[in-house]
Amino acid sequence: MTSTNSTEDKTSLCEGLTGYYSVGLHVGAIFLVLFASLAGCALPLITKYVKSLRENPFVFVVGKTLATGVLLSVSCIHLIFEAGEQFHEYCVLPAFQTYNAYEFLFALMAALLMQALDGELAEISERWMHANQASDVVVMQAEGTESHETSEGNNGKGDIADGIDEHHHPSHGDETHGHSHLAVRPPADMGHVRKVISAICMEFGVTFHSIFVGVAVGLTTNTELKPLMVALFFHQLFEGMALGSRLVDAKFGDSLERGLAVMFAVSAPLGMVVSTIAVSVSKDAISGGKFVTTLAILNSFCGGILLYLAFNLLLNDFTADMKTYGARGEGKLKRKIILYVALWTGMLLMALVGKWL
Repeated sequence: MTSTNSTEDKTSLCEGLTGYYSVGLHVGAIFLVLFASLAGCALPLITKYVKSLRENPFVFVVGKTLATGVLLSVSCIHLIFEAGEQFHEYCVLPAFQTYNAYEFLFALMAALLMQALDGELAEISERWMHANQASDVVVMQAEGTESHETSEGNNGKGDIADGIDEHHHPSHGDETHGHSHLAVRPPADMGHVRKVISAICMEFGVTFHSIFVGVAVGLTTNTELKPLMVALFFHQLFEGMALGSRLVDAKFGDSLERGLAVMFAVSAPLGMVVSTIAVSVSKDAISGGKFVTTLAILNSFCGGILLYLAFNLLLNDFTADMKTYGARGEGKLKRKIILYVALWTGMLLMALVGKWL
């Protein structure tokens, strides 16, 4: 964790705390961070319920683009760089002291694992979709055959029989249609499948990252915590906005959407609670080589996950949005500039927060 404080106040995860530690101040910081996390997630989610925002989807696209820039900075500056500092702590396990690029190695491994997972899940979903479509064709053919046979059996029975047959088949079709609604169906649009996968993976990455940040912030003295509270507030606010925009884009059900938002919102406070309780018991409770090494590896992995997601959004969603809003129509140049400004603003704001966090 980067700090501008004096050497005697600066905390090393290799050692216990040496400065003054106020549990009350840390408890207050927990509630502040919880509020920031909830607010960040809520801002994109409320766009679904505000009519003026629903009628102007470009506003949401700007927010989503801002979130892409945020993810780029979080992955590189807040996670991979932070992991590099942790790998260079003097107490890191000896096995990790013989190579100077472990943070990049683990980040690359995570990114490649994400790519493999993304591809496999998309392939499974696509096979599921094709199988479901083939099943629908078979059902339709069977219904057509049954309808034809019934029609032949009723030939010559008069208009009354024909009338009964006409009324019967819609009823039968309705029953079949009802059964198909009870079945679990994959989405017909593979683009939507990828958005769902992206949202779930982002939830995993930012939630675990927030837990680690919370633990680290909980292990700071009062002198360090005061400036960090402001940085962490905006850190969670921007990350929450990034996650919330992906949840909206994935079109989850309301209950699942809110559940995922709450899961992220409580992650950083949970980490702070754990470390605050541990420090209140013993200032050396969470420290040492094993803890630092584990934290460095996990930060590297989360950094790789979020970096993969950020470039996925940049190369796919951002490009698609640019074609939709910046390639045609009146004011296309203005919209294009707005999207670029949003992307760079998100990146720079989160990079600025990295000066303190």
